[in-house]
Amino acid sequence: MPHSLTERLKVLVLVWAWGTVLFSSTSWISVTLHYKISIYLLRMEILSWDHWKSELKEFVDGFITSEGLQAQTVVDVAQKRHLPGKWDLSLMFVPFVGSPQISEDDLDQLCELLPKVSRDWRYQIESAERESKRIMLTMARLGVSIGAIQTVAMLPSDKRRRQPVTLHLDLNLPPGGPDVTLTAERQLIARDVTDRLLRWAGYDVTHSDGDCPPASDGAPLVCVTAHPRLPLSGERGDGDGSGVQTERGEEKRRAARLVVEPVVSAETGRKELELTAAELRRRRCAALLSAGRSRERGCSPERAARLAAASVAHQLLQVSVGSPCRVATGPVCGERPADGALFALYNGARLRALLAGFEERVAAGEYPPLPPVAQLGHKFSALSTEDEWELVWRHLLPFPGLVQACAEASLAGRPALHRLCSGLEALSHTFSRYYSRTHVLTPPLEHLMDTLHVRIHLLKAAQIVFDTYFELLGYEPLERM
Repeated sequence: MPHSLTERLKVLVLVWAWGTVLFSSTSWISVTLHYKISIYLLRMEILSWDHWKSELKEFVDGFITSEGLQAQTVVDVAQKRHLPGKWDLSLMFVPFVGSPQISEDDLDQLCELLPKVSRDWRYQIESAERESKRIMLTMARLGVSIGAIQTVAMLPSDKRRRQPVTLHLDLNLPPGGPDVTLTAERQLIARDVTDRLLRWAGYDVTHSDGDCPPASDGAPLVCVTAHPRLPLSGERGDGDGSGVQTERGEEKRRAARLVVEPVVSAETGRKELELTAAELRRRRCAALLSAGRSRERGCSPERAARLAAASVAHQLLQVSVGSPCRVATGPVCGERPADGALFALYNGARLRALLAGFEERVAAGEYPPLPPVAQLGHKFSALSTEDEWELVWRHLLPFPGLVQACAEASLAGRPALHRLCSGLEALSHTFSRYYSRTHVLTPPLEHLMDTLHVRIHLLKAAQIVFDTYFELLGYEPLERM
């Protein structure tokens, strides 16, 4: 697909010309189809945030080269806006050893250029200012908000690649029994989440148990194991996980170990061998039922079991699987469940109920139907609160890239499954704050409908992100609070 605005316009012109010839009829069917093809191409071209950052880096690199300098540029995404009006992105410049540093005059010139040239980019830069040897960028919120919402609405990602991957589990489970140690449970959960990650990213995953499969084809191999020096069939024997090179220098198979460290007792500091995963879930379930009764809020055993399973899985994954996971294993463990998964599921249910309330009022004729994003256009400027911008900036915009990066990290043997847990927790806290501060379902007054509609689009995208996190982590969403 073309990247620059000029290339995109060329494609649109060619498609429009092709459509004019092909659909010489003036019937409304041909005109509508012609219009939809052009809009579809334009829509596909304006959405990739990761590609936009690559364009930004490419432009800055070109500017530095034209000035006769040699430097590496790094684009950092600010994770949190501390004050209204503060920067969103920072450009840092790291020169090669022995090369001259970029001057303050060059940085000032770059600050002037970036807002101007970005007018033709997917997302526009509103302002750029120099701060010592960095450039601080503030983005134009309108285009970023629309692009982020449209991108998330098109999830899951493109599945056309279908590259094969073999996922091997190096674990000998006890025959016929569901009771496994917490360490074995952590391996099983890591395998399952990795499987869903790779499928989301477009890989065709096949499973292998028992002995590690031979390197019979070029498909990558990911082995979920507790043994960091396990020899893999796809390696020469040096165990670096980089793959096998044939005589022609071609890679035969990329093999990676996804090493899962053990669960240790918080009391003794040693690997936990007695408390099973089933027993921890049972204790967690009993604690949830007891809490429900004490608060006079009914919690069925089935619902408590689902929450307990999510709570235990979250606890085992919220620390990188490449590091030991400490779990309280005393007699009262589980009486105070880890609240990351529970809080996320609760807020996912709140969001689901809010959107269901909107649909009910549309069906009753109280609200007009939700217009498409393209029809609202500049009205997305009504997303003006800091909480709304944080939902867009921290959660919607980087989400596809985050999941793709986690999948690629697993293929490289650098598991990052905990980033899914931390991302879900952060989204839950941001949405909870927004829910408590903002009255979304306003009275059905005409002058409030545009703001209502853009907020519903924002929250529909947030629900997709919530549900994707739940799907990847294996948590069953709650239909009600």
